[in-house]
Amino acid sequence: MPDRKRELLNELADSAGAVYLSDLHQIYYSHLIARKLKYIDANAYSLKEWTDTANYILGTHDSFSSPAQCRQHLLNVLSNFQVSKN
Repeated sequence: MPDRKRELLNELADSAGAVYLSDLHQIYYSHLIARKLKYIDANAYSLKEWTDTANYILGTHDSFSSPAQCRQHLLNVLSNFQVSKN
C-alpha cells in the first residue's frame, strides 16, 4: 500500500498544516484532522495503519476490529475536542 498512497499520518499532518507530526497532539489541530477524516475512505488504509495513526494522535493504546471502526473512533474523539478561546 505505501507505494500507491502516502502514509495516513503524513496525509493528515499535511492537510492540517502541521509542521511536525508531534503537532498533531495539539488540540488546535483536532478540527482540521477531523475535517480531513470525513473525506478519507476507511478502506484506503490498513487496520494497522489506522490503529497506529489513531493511537499516535490520541496518545492511546486502543485496538479496533476494522479500519471503519478506528476511523469513526478517531473522528468522534477529535470532533469532541474544543479549542480554548482565551
